[in-house]
Amino acid sequence: MTFLATSQGWSQSPDNYVKSIEKLRSKGKLTTKSSIDKTFAGSVTGYYYKDSIVLISSLTDAEAAGTETLYFLKDGRLKKVFVMSTTFESNDDWKEYYSKHKSVDNCYKCHGKPNCTVTEITFGDMPTIFMTEEKIKKELTGDSKEKMLFDVKRTCGELEVLVKDLE
Repeated sequence: MTFLATSQGWSQSPDNYVKSIEKLRSKGKLTTKSSIDKTFAGSVTGYYYKDSIVLISSLTDAEAAGTETLYFLKDGRLKKVFVMSTTFESNDDWKEYYSKHKSVDNCYKCHGKPNCTVTEITFGDMPTIFMTEEKIKKELTGDSKEKMLFDVKRTCGELEVLVKDLE
C-alpha cells in the first residue's frame, strides 16, 4: 500500500495523511476498538492500522448539541485534529447531523449549517488553528491558541489510554 511508502514519511503533509487514513477507514482496512455502550454523554473509537493507533474519534452528544473530535495520529504524535460542534433546534436534528459524520466522507467538513463550527488544528513546527463558522474561516492566535493546543494534546493522551483499555 502507498500508505507505507517512504515518500509518505514525516514529510507527508497532514492533509495527505488525513486523506490516507480516511481512505483506509472507508475501505474497512482499519481495525477498531470502541466503547460498547455510549458513555454518559458520548462514545470513543480508536482506529488502528496494524498495531498503531492512527485515529481516535470521540463523540459527545447532549439533548440539543453535539461535538465530534477526530484526532489523527502518526507514530504516537498528533498530526491533525478536527473538532466539529453544533447546536440544534430540537433533538431530532441530531440523527441527520451525525449520519453525515458516520459516512466517513469528509465528515470533518462543515455541513453548511449556520449552527455548525469546525475547528481544524494542524500540528508541526508552527501549529495552526482555524475555526470555520457560518462559512467564515479565521485563525486563532495568542493565548487562546496555546490553551486549545494544550487541552487537545491532554485530551488526546487521555483518550489513547482509554482506547487501549477497550476490548
